[in-house]
Amino acid sequence: MWYDGEYKCINSGRKVRELSLPEEGLRWFWLHDLIYTGYSSVTHAMIRALCERWHTKTSSFHLSMGEMTITLDDVYNLLHLPIQGRMLDHDAVVDRDHGITQMTRLLGMSDVAASAEAKTECGAHISYPTLKRLYKAHPTEARRLEESQSREEMLESDRRRQWCVRSFPLYLVGSVLFTNKTNRHIDLVYLDCMADLQTIEKWSCVGMTFAYLYHYLDDSVRLNNRAMAGCVTLLLAII
Repeated sequence: MWYDGEYKCINSGRKVRELSLPEEGLRWFWLHDLIYTGYSSVTHAMIRALCERWHTKTSSFHLSMGEMTITLDDVYNLLHLPIQGRMLDHDAVVDRDHGITQMTRLLGMSDVAASAEAKTECGAHISYPTLKRLYKAHPTEARRLEESQSREEMLESDRRRQWCVRSFPLYLVGSVLFTNKTNRHIDLVYLDCMADLQTIEKWSCVGMTFAYLYHYLDDSVRLNNRAMAGCVTLLLAII
């Protein structure tokens, strides 16, 4: 039996559109197309009807005209993301202490602020408002530091720009590709892909998105969930 009440799809596309665009020319701007893949509204009953026809054993939708599924090629052509590369283990557990270390080392948060964030979000997560503040604050401070001729302040300016570079794609993939049912925070496991900015494009975002969506589709059948997360935009393309 499926839940007969409200059925919702988690999507934060509006959050992305309200975020100011990053500076042009940054090396991670290949994610730019994701800004336009979210949706403002959707008929949730249509998504629910589609999920009701999902079969976990065949990983496909059993429809009246036959079987249909989402393929890697579909994700690649719709989202314009790299299809080859290293896969992220979504089942990897990032504990609270490691999450605090990630926020301080890779996002430039203070130990106190990172600890408070982990406590508020109950683990290795960062909220959308906090990440948005970091994204806007770091470049402002970086420009101020660049006015000085001090070598130390110039190095600090570079570090702040790197923290900004990580903040934007983390916000973007958390809002568009890897939404979760809380709709309030982003799992810090995705920072593992962004630790080295020189190799960020070597991760298979298509494969990761594909696996993540299949996971939520399987849960919708086994657990009779009232919410559908993941990249729901791909389901809208089928409908």
